[in-house]
Amino acid sequence: MPVILAVVLGLALAPAAAQPAPSPPAKLSRVLDDYYSPVGLTVPRGGSVKWVWPGSNVHRHNLRLPKGPRAVDQNRVRSPTRVRRFSFVRSFAIPGRYRFYCTVHPFTMRQTVTVRP
Repeated sequence: MPVILAVVLGLALAPAAAQPAPSPPAKLSRVLDDYYSPVGLTVPRGGSVKWVWPGSNVHRHNLRLPKGPRAVDQNRVRSPTRVRRFSFVRSFAIPGRYRFYCTVHPFTMRQTVTVRP
């Protein structure tokens, strides 16, 4: 009986397997008529941003990445063009600066996401 008890206690006292750290919650950015809020965000590597088009918008907007870190395919970082009640989430695995703009309002709607190493 002592052997069984020792085995049971040994299993009960064994350290739990290391669990990966949960991802931080997505930073929120609003896509408003006619600006992003905030205009600058910082996230850790592996972090994400959630862009939300509120129900009060009256103009179409999107998100495009003309300039980012070299290893990032800019053509793959784009949202659909929407007016309201829409959201778009993007995770960032590569550190650097990501400079977004709206193709409908390229001069007034710009945003930078900085990804820390």
